[in-house]
Amino acid sequence: MNKLDYVIDGFEQVDEDGIKLSTYSIPTIPHNVVFDPRTNDELFLIHNSVWNRLYVRDLIIDNDLHFMSGVWYEDLLFGHQYLIYAKRAMVINQQFYYYVQRPGSIMSSMTSEKNLDIKIVFDELIKYYKEKRVYGQYKELIEFMAINEFYIATMVRLIRTNTMDLAHQVRDAFEASFPNYQKNPRIASFPMKRKLVYKLLNMKMYRILAKLFK
Repeated sequence: MNKLDYVIDGFEQVDEDGIKLSTYSIPTIPHNVVFDPRTNDELFLIHNSVWNRLYVRDLIIDNDLHFMSGVWYEDLLFGHQYLIYAKRAMVINQQFYYYVQRPGSIMSSMTSEKNLDIKIVFDELIKYYKEKRVYGQYKELIEFMAINEFYIATMVRLIRTNTMDLAHQVRDAFEASFPNYQKNPRIASFPMKRKLVYKLLNMKMYRILAKLFK
């Protein structure tokens, strides 16, 4: 495929009986067009999985890339480490991967303290980008991704299950890592519902959020 070194497709989420639960596609990036992934902001921010993508083995070996063991969110770290080495990417408008959502799967364990691993992963990503001297280029994007994944997604998960002690720990960890997050200019791009959730989180109106996501 034109010597691509990064290919991304959508996926189908199904239950254990093969019944489709949802379809994930990537409408924000043109399909079947070769582009430089290092300069595409949308690619940086899409779903943080590794199993619906194709990689070049030599890029992984030559740059000594590994999955961080024993932590959740390792896909986020590995994918964004790989991204800075890829030069020719393509998004295809297909769902070749079927993700089976099992009731007891790791990401369904919404009350686990492993939710705090997200701080470890973001700290490691920032450290890696600084070591590779590209952090300045991606700082705003990393912070915005953290607002979405570290703050909004994780907090909402914990609020929905009334795991408030852990939610407070996550919030403290997020604000320690990203103290100036409210100044991120990309927040203005949030759709209306996400902007509402973001504002309610900032105002610590957790009961309203719990009702909103019932």
